[in-house]
Amino acid sequence: MIPRDPTSDVDREIEDHIERRTAALVARGMSETEARSEARARFGDRGRVRAECVRIQRRRRRRSEFRTLVASCLEDGLSALRGFRHRPAFTALAVGTLALGMGATAGVFSVVHAVLLRPLPFPQPEGLHRVVTADRPTGVPVAPAAVTVWSEASPLWTDVAAFSPVRTALTGPDVPRILDGWRASASLFGALGVDFARGRSFGPTDDRPGAAPVVVLSHRVWQRDLAGADIRGRSVALDGVDHEIVGVLPPSFDLERATPDFVVPLALPPEQWTNPTPWLGVLIRLGPDAPPAAVADELRRRAETAGLDAGDGPSPRLATRPLADVLTEGLGSPLWLLLGAVGALLLIGCVNVANLLLARGTRRADELALRAALGAGRGRIVRHLLAESLLLGVLGALAALPLAALVAQGIRVLAPAGIPRIQEAGMDVATLGVTLLLGVVTALVAGVLPAVRAGRTDVHGVLKRGSGRLAGTPGGEGLRSALVVAEIALCLLLLGGAGLLIRSAHALSQVDRGFQEQVLTARLAVPASRYPALDDALRALDDVRAAAAGVPGVRSVEYTSRVPLAGNSFGLPVAPAFAPDDTEPVGQPRMRIATPGYFEAMGLRLVDGRLPGPTDDVEGNVAVVVNHPLARDLARELGDDASVVGSSIVARGGDFTDGSGAYRQWTVIGVVEGVRDDGLRAEAPAELYFLPRAVPPAPWNWIGREVLLTVALEGPGVDGAALRSAVSSVAPELALHDVETMAQRLAASLAVERLVRLVMTVLAVLGVMLAAGGIVGVVASFVARRIPEVGLRMALGASGARVTGEVVRRLLTPVVLGVATGLLVLRLAAPILGELLFDVGPADPLTLLGTTGVVGAVAVLAAWIPARRAARVDPIRSLTRD
Repeated sequence: MIPRDPTSDVDREIEDHIERRTAALVARGMSETEARSEARARFGDRGRVRAECVRIQRRRRRRSEFRTLVASCLEDGLSALRGFRHRPAFTALAVGTLALGMGATAGVFSVVHAVLLRPLPFPQPEGLHRVVTADRPTGVPVAPAAVTVWSEASPLWTDVAAFSPVRTALTGPDVPRILDGWRASASLFGALGVDFARGRSFGPTDDRPGAAPVVVLSHRVWQRDLAGADIRGRSVALDGVDHEIVGVLPPSFDLERATPDFVVPLALPPEQWTNPTPWLGVLIRLGPDAPPAAVADELRRRAETAGLDAGDGPSPRLATRPLADVLTEGLGSPLWLLLGAVGALLLIGCVNVANLLLARGTRRADELALRAALGAGRGRIVRHLLAESLLLGVLGALAALPLAALVAQGIRVLAPAGIPRIQEAGMDVATLGVTLLLGVVTALVAGVLPAVRAGRTDVHGVLKRGSGRLAGTPGGEGLRSALVVAEIALCLLLLGGAGLLIRSAHALSQVDRGFQEQVLTARLAVPASRYPALDDALRALDDVRAAAAGVPGVRSVEYTSRVPLAGNSFGLPVAPAFAPDDTEPVGQPRMRIATPGYFEAMGLRLVDGRLPGPTDDVEGNVAVVVNHPLARDLARELGDDASVVGSSIVARGGDFTDGSGAYRQWTVIGVVEGVRDDGLRAEAPAELYFLPRAVPPAPWNWIGREVLLTVALEGPGVDGAALRSAVSSVAPELALHDVETMAQRLAASLAVERLVRLVMTVLAVLGVMLAAGGIVGVVASFVARRIPEVGLRMALGASGARVTGEVVRRLLTPVVLGVATGLLVLRLAAPILGELLFDVGPADPLTLLGTTGVVGAVAVLAAWIPARRAARVDPIRSLTRD
């Protein structure tokens, strides 16, 4: 009913008032004309009074309608609660189904929000960019000389800061503790806008060579090693050198994948700022409204003007990328995929609840017809039913909160190290709001169709038939079939996605790693502060190797600057020795320093030539080993008939020249098979191996004099404690850390994929269970409405098997349509899965056939259970039922 406009009522009231005043004036002796004129004059501005009265009336009506609506909603809510109390099984099933879907969705959302959606904890974080290239999306090494020309004023950016990872030992009375930190220019904290938890940032004088050593500690180290004490006047010893603590970073500080334990000033000598060798990471804060493309063009222009290759490769590839995107590189697709998967599970739950509400609405047809007969309009009935579904949604949301917290906690525990801010995932305000919003939206999705359909109840037909025959009335079968189609499609989508990921994992497991997995590795640094002479550092490493080799179960101990899967290292432009200096290099293979026995210990296979021996590891030797990808590149320059073994190459770097300034020539003595250094998905990169005593001193400084011991094992009984004890016996000032096998490193490199696969598999199993339960409910409801028909047919001679078969066959059409729809949706979702698949196409026939068979079998089994129960009905009892 449309509310009547109060304007006409106000007009009548005004006219009545004027008429009564006119009558009173006439009674006093005025003529009617004079009295009416006087009455109107005394009334005042009729239009203003009329508008004010209309406004008051409308406000009163709105208040009345609101109070009526609130009272009606409260009544509907209380009625729904009474109904749920009398049907505890229905209530528990509906609330539990919704809570399962909403809890999983809210838990995954909390992780997505913490990692991908929450802004970085810096002022104007959208202006923070990293300098990158197309093949280095997380940051490219930049030459100090390039930082120098970029630091000049520009309207396109406000700050340029440089930093570089560094690892050191926190020394003291106890065993040294290894810390991972940065060396950073003084402009870094200003560019970020860091709000320090304690103390201050670096000053201009701190970042000068020869300045007193200072350090900024992370909040974690401050709490762990200093117990949160006052930092004023405190210092810590890093590699035996005392550093004054000037500040403590906030807990949320994050610039790379791992929060640094400390930051020390870069403090480069003036001559180093003209060094063309790229090794620094660069952060840049863009000016207001500065286009990133224009910034990249200006960076390239300045680098080219200075005659520099600003990055690790030709400078035209240089670009900038938002810091938030750099931090989450490779995480967006897996996390959005998980959120979409739990969303599909939630939709399956909505379909199940919608089926429950439809079945309940059918059983309540007589009640709803009676309400309509007593005067309740269709809108009132629909509103009552929506209130019930909304209450179910709210109850489901409340029940989902602990499940959401549990899901977030589980993902945090299973997630690999290095995912930024994932520990912040949990039940924050955003997640609570999303959970409650899911409750409302889910209630509407699940309850609208059943409510609208129930609102169309044929009052006369239901009252005429009577409730006793209501169970036998058909209705809503088309809608329920459509819901079954949606349920099966969503179930197949989840199961197919999980199947493709499992197939991809199997394909990855068959990839040739190129290295031996049962090798123990451990980081060890021999800092220049303790071993100023490189020869002393190398002798210390030899002592460590000898002591570790004496540990029972150890076959041999070698070391290298980088083991496979330990991250990228410096690249060196390499060319044949005969190539002119102005020609393009063959490539920029990754530099490795390795002892002669490293190749055998790590299981690297020899392809051509020979492996180095102990006599090759002497100062002045020019023997090097290349891997197969680099040998292939060199062979193209040398000619197809030439052998790479025995050829001479040069590394075009200022630190690889002889006394005359000419590039030092190196002789290739062997070629080893390539190693998948960037993970199993990436092809083996080109690598160049130098021997420890043959390589110039500069590369040792590039790697911070840190090596990785590679311990070949005779059995599985060796652990980190035994190795640490052996090292401490000969060098107590040195500390082993990151002790793990290559198998563990490989597992860590696949941890994100394993997490996604595990969650997807769990969701697929839950989806199959929910879909099976929904099909059982639909078929059971269908059978319950046709008990008299089934009894009659069986009384006329139909067998139980025939009745069961006919009921199951009625479900075949929705099942086929659901499978076809699911396969189509899975095909459309292929681009989302594409980044996570390896050597398996989105249309993999084995996966699609297997998932289709599983879904079809589950659907048929779910339909057979209630159909078989119907076939056992007693014909006499079914025909005589009221």
